[in-house]
Order: sequence, then structure tokens, then C-alpha cells
Amino acid sequence: GDAPAPSLSFGDSPTGRTYLFSREMPPTDSGAGAPSSDTVVLGVAFGAYIVYERGEALYFMDFHAAHERLLYDALISGHEAAESQSLAFPALERLSVEEHALFLENISPLAEFGFDIADFGDHFINIRAVPAGIGDAHAGALMREVIEGLAGGPRDMSRRERLAASIACHGARRAGDRLLPGEAERLVDAFAGRERETRCPPGRPFVYRIDRQEIERIN
Repeated sequence: GDAPAPSLSFGDSPTGRTYLFSREMPPTDSGAGAPSSDTVVLGVAFGAYIVYERGEALYFMDFHAAHERLLYDALISGHEAAESQSLAFPALERLSVEEHALFLENISPLAEFGFDIADFGDHFINIRAVPAGIGDAHAGALMREVIEGLAGGPRDMSRRERLAASIACHGARRAGDRLLPGEAERLVDAFAGRERETRCPPGRPFVYRIDRQEIERIN
């Protein structure tokens, strides 16, 4: 069956940005947080791809998209209530007419995912709390991404799914971020050899395989 959805918790990036990060990945046969014995994490290439060996193949995992998938699955599963983080200074944002209409239509799902936002009149909104871990400095940017996702996300996704995808994309590690110790292993373990979706929410695959025979034919 499908692996259980990971728990949501949050960590600080060495670059100074704050991200959602799942610190409790599904357990493995060889111990929590460690890939199975036939999987070896080799490192990170180009600041964006976790490289690992499994069986007779090399794999390249786009860690932003993989992390985005984990966050999205956890948000959609509803296994945990999303935590909110109150802003030290509420953020006042002016929206366009179209953006404001989308906001009003989605107040309930926004609250479900940890937002506390009030309509302030004249197309202004007052952001008082955001999903825990996003950080005060990113409240306005997050709302812009969320509204853009609601307006322009894939048509085969529900509004709730587009909202979760926007939050997950904003919260996931980005190419160029230095992963903290153990994060690459936890991401690989969450997907390698498991029955879990290996496409990001918009549908792009994030795990690429090269068989040993293909590499040996390069000569």
C-alpha cells in the first residue's frame, strides 16, 4: 500500500530563509531516517539533484520537487491540523479586483491550511498569521504565490489542491540551498523503492534513472 504521509515540521535553511521541512519521514527496514541497505546516497549535483545508487542504476532526484511533493501530500492528507504562526507585525497587502475576488472565495481553505487573513476593505487584506515556519518576511510573497496558483494552476486540480501546491512550492527547499545533515537521506528514503508518486503536484517527474549498462556504453 501507499507509504504514510510524513509529519510536518519546520527547519531553518543555512541561507537564512525558513522552510517547511518534514523531519519525520516514513520508517525504513534499516532504521529511521536511513535509506534501505541497497540504496547509497552519493551527494548533490549542481546544487539541485540528489545523486544516489540503487541496484544497478544511478538516480538523480530534483530535491525541490521531491520536497514539494512530500509537503503537498501531507497538506492534502489532512492527517494533521496545520499550525499557524502569528505575525509580529500583520502584513497589509493590496490586491487587484480579480485577486481580491479569489481571496474571498477561498477564505475557508486558507484558514484550514493555517492562514488568518481579514478583509480590510478597498481590496486590502490584513495577513495576521501564516502556516507555521514561513516567517514574517515572506507573508506577502506567499500570498501572491498562493493567489497566482489559484488563478493559474492546472485545471485538473481542485482549488484546494492548487492552494496546497502553492504553499508546498513556496515552502520546499530550492535549488542552490545547502541541505542540512540527513535531509538528502530522508528525501531519498521517502521515495526510493516505495509506492509513492514521483511527480511534483503540477505533474513534472523528479526522479531520473540511468542504468549501469547505459553508463558503460558511453565509451
